[in-house]
Amino acid sequence: MAGRGLPHRVFTAIIGLLVAQLACAGVPGVIDVRFRTYSTGDGLSQATAMAMAQDNTGFLWIGTQDGLNRFDGYGFKVYKHVRG
Repeated sequence: MAGRGLPHRVFTAIIGLLVAQLACAGVPGVIDVRFRTYSTGDGLSQATAMAMAQDNTGFLWIGTQDGLNRFDGYGFKVYKHVRG
């Protein structure tokens, strides 16, 4: 659905600004910030993220229109809806 959620580039920019703000605020441990982008070529089911969350075990969950993606820091596992 157009207009719902944040396009991944906007989300990445927002996170980047927040991390940069923390680095400028002198937060201990934030020295060198690097970003890595992921695409469908890396295993993401779709390029546009509609929702993101991190669980208590460290997995990053990314909801797209093509499925739910679980990222473990190395790769993606995609869960798709199976009708019936």
